[in-house]
Amino acid sequence: MGIFLERNHQAEYVLEQLEAIPFVTEAHITSGKYNLFCKIRTKGVKHAKEVIYMIDDIQGVSRSETMISMEEAFNDKSRLLHKAFRELDLYDFLTTK
Repeated sequence: MGIFLERNHQAEYVLEQLEAIPFVTEAHITSGKYNLFCKIRTKGVKHAKEVIYMIDDIQGVSRSETMISMEEAFNDKSRLLHKAFRELDLYDFLTTK
């Protein structure tokens, strides 16, 4: 979910408010189109609407844009670690033991 702020200096306050909403599982300060980007996890469309309205009601949020993930293609954070280990020549050491 992309979040537009009324003023950039409101980011810290808005992030604190987002953290208080248990359905917001990630939040990022971003460059580009949005001031903040967050991930929400909900039980369904009706619940998503309720959470989106909660976020839109936070003081400092001017508007938001929501994208719905239709299917997670991959989510493998360990890929980055494997690349780093290969670059450090540690991959073979760690995977052969």
